[in-house]
Amino acid sequence: MYYIQYTVTTLNNLHISSPVYKVMQGTSVDIEYPLKLRCKNNYDNGYIELYLVGDYYEDGTEKMCTGTFMISRGSDKDNYFEWNEIVKFNMDGGLPSDQRYHFKDFTVE
Repeated sequence: MYYIQYTVTTLNNLHISSPVYKVMQGTSVDIEYPLKLRCKNNYDNGYIELYLVGDYYEDGTEKMCTGTFMISRGSDKDNYFEWNEIVKFNMDGGLPSDQRYHFKDFTVE
């Protein structure tokens, strides 16, 4: 997030400034895109494997996904007051089922 302000000083030392504007850049996924997060317990090694699953077109090809995502987790111990980031990542036209979109959550008890 950035802030921008335009300031002008004339030859007569008159200073004029615009209001401060907040500038944000972000990418987002189409709100209609049905991206799913799947979880699988790995009891032997003490983590939960998280992976993204996409949707398919009628011809069987997987829909590409573009956006900025964050996977976070909360706990019922504090009534889901605090959320901890597990991973933050960008997808630029990728396939959700690619291996690079598999994550491990070691915060489970």
